[in-house]
Amino acid sequence: MKIDRLETWVLEAEGQAIEFGAGNYSTFKAMVVAITGYRPPLIIPWNFVAIGGGIIVGVSLLASLWPAAWVARAQPLDLLQAGRAAT
Repeated sequence: MKIDRLETWVLEAEGQAIEFGAGNYSTFKAMVVAITGYRPPLIIPWNFVAIGGGIIVGVSLLASLWPAAWVARAQPLDLLQAGRAAT
């Protein structure tokens, strides 16, 4: 149980650090645009968005295969008894 909390805190800290950096970068760029009056065209690179989404889906599927295969090979009664012993 403690390792789950630690992992949650680590992931939360990493997310906050990335969000803080991205927010500061975006704010800086917005100030530069406001000061100079430069309005760059908004072009969304959909091919990179699709590749990133595909990578996320692929990694998620691969990460779910091992637990699913392990549970599929286990006997249901063994799983129920193990869950009962954990509480």
